[in-house]
Amino acid sequence: MSSMMMFEERHNVIGSKLSLMRLNSKWLMPNTIYPNWHKSLELIFVESGRLSLRIEREEYLLEKGEIAVINMGKVHYGNPPAGEQCILWVFLIELDEQMIWNHELEGKYLWPLIRKEIEIIPVLRQETEGCRRVKKCLEQMYTMLETKEEEPVFKRRIRTDNPICELKAISLLYELMYQIFDTEGLLITVSEGGKNTSVQRKNDICTILQYIEEHYTQKIYVEQLADVLYMGVDNFYKFFCAEMGTSPIQFVNNYRLKKAARLLRQTSFSMSIISETVGFQSTSYFTKLFKQAYGQTPSQYRKKYSK
Repeated sequence: MSSMMMFEERHNVIGSKLSLMRLNSKWLMPNTIYPNWHKSLELIFVESGRLSLRIEREEYLLEKGEIAVINMGKVHYGNPPAGEQCILWVFLIELDEQMIWNHELEGKYLWPLIRKEIEIIPVLRQETEGCRRVKKCLEQMYTMLETKEEEPVFKRRIRTDNPICELKAISLLYELMYQIFDTEGLLITVSEGGKNTSVQRKNDICTILQYIEEHYTQKIYVEQLADVLYMGVDNFYKFFCAEMGTSPIQFVNNYRLKKAARLLRQTSFSMSIISETVGFQSTSYFTKLFKQAYGQTPSQYRKKYSK
């Protein structure tokens, strides 16, 4: 299995072509949402506040009422601007070969999107025709799905009491695709050279992310990460910062803190065990970083969010 496949973070775990998370940033680490990629097409509607979103090397600031589109396979992450909060609707849409096998027109339009020969533009700004038409589809999806509370980070919405709802969801997906293809300016052609460069960068980043995922419980040095890609330390540091928007060590620490937060919510392990489990050598250092990131001590976080 390739490194990209092994690192894929699959949000849509409900076995449906469509799923939705209503995400409130107050539940998240204030300064980072962990970068990930997946095969799903992802649309993010900003219900309130603002969202600073990074997709590969590009950064975007979305205002209330605007929509971001993360095309399949794009490494991305986002957070509200410093000191702000936002509420988002995050739609995950599964587009695969099964949707296009049985119809020539579906293959004509959806196949190039799945093969990444065309892409949807990353931001739909307010008051544009594309934003209005896509938002209308998203609102229909939103009202069709019901709330299912999970752990504090997300509120996932999926209807479970009516199997025919899946048929309705698929019809709404086709309506969404129609609106996207029918609105001028929402699609762009991906050049072969640009696509190849992007794929290589993504391969390199996913190789590093996989390495971090497998070794975060141990000491990790920048030199080790550079060696994974056969790069010099300086070149690797510049490459990583350009792709991820943060330094390698800051990224590793944030990843460890994310793992620690989950353990705090789901276990009764002591602080020293959690600290050691996620790769921090010192409990006091872990506590210091956690408070900086989450605005509260690990004990306070556990008391507030544990199940």
